[in-house]
Amino acid sequence: MKGLSELGIETLSLDVTKNESVRAAKEVVSERNDGKLHILVNNAGQPCCYPAVEIDLEHAQRMYDVNVFGVMRMVNEFTPLLIKAKGKILNLGSVAGIFPMGFTAAYGSAKAALHQYTDILRMELAPFGVSATAVVTGSVKSNIYEDKDPDLKPDSLYQMINDQYIANRKGKASMKEYTETSDYAKWFVEQTTKDHVPARLYKGVYSTRLWLFEWLLPKQFLINLAANFYGFNKLQERLDASEDKKQL
Repeated sequence: MKGLSELGIETLSLDVTKNESVRAAKEVVSERNDGKLHILVNNAGQPCCYPAVEIDLEHAQRMYDVNVFGVMRMVNEFTPLLIKAKGKILNLGSVAGIFPMGFTAAYGSAKAALHQYTDILRMELAPFGVSATAVVTGSVKSNIYEDKDPDLKPDSLYQMINDQYIANRKGKASMKEYTETSDYAKWFVEQTTKDHVPARLYKGVYSTRLWLFEWLLPKQFLINLAANFYGFNKLQERLDASEDKKQL
C-alpha cells in the first residue's frame, strides 16, 4: 500500500476473513466520512486450481473465505454506510465463473456464487437506493498470477495429460494476452462512477467474447470447447488407447 500512500491516498489494513478487522475498518470509515460510504469495491481474491475430484478442501475453504465470505462480511458491515450515501457495491467477478475452465472448479464455483450473490444483492438493496454490480473480469495483469498452481498428484487421474496441464500453467504465467492493470483501473473508475451502473460489467481479455459465447451458444458446446482446449479430449484418446493395449 506504500505506493498508494505516496499518492496521498489514505490506506487501512484490512483482513476480509476476520470479522473484527472488517468491523474496525468500518468504524474508521464511518468516523472519517460522516457515517457514509459512497462506493465499496470488493477486490480481495486468491486462486485455487485443482482437478474437480482432487481439490484440496482446506485450500478451497480458505479461498472461499476470501472470495465469497469475505465479500459477505464486507457487505454486512458496510451496508448501513452505503444506504446513507445511496452508494454502490462493486464485486470483482471473473470469466471463470461463467466459462468451464479446466482445473478451476473450486475457484470458478466461488466466482459463480459471487455473481449470483451480487445479482440478488442488487435486487434486495434497490429499495434502499444502493446498487450492486458484478464486474466479470477477463485476463488482467495481476499479482494473482504469481501464485503457483499445485502440481498434479502422482496418482492423479489426469497424469496422462500432465503435459497439457503444465502447458496451460505456463501459458497463464507468461500472460501473453492480458489487459494492462492501469488500463483496467481507468476503465473501472470511468464505468463505476457513472450515475447508473449496470448489473454486470465485462472487461479484460476474453471477457466480452465469453459473454457472447454464454448467450449465443449451448452450454454443451462451451463444455466441448473447453474440453478440447484443456486436453480432456486428448485424455479420452489416451485412455482408449491404453484400454486397447490391455485387451491385446
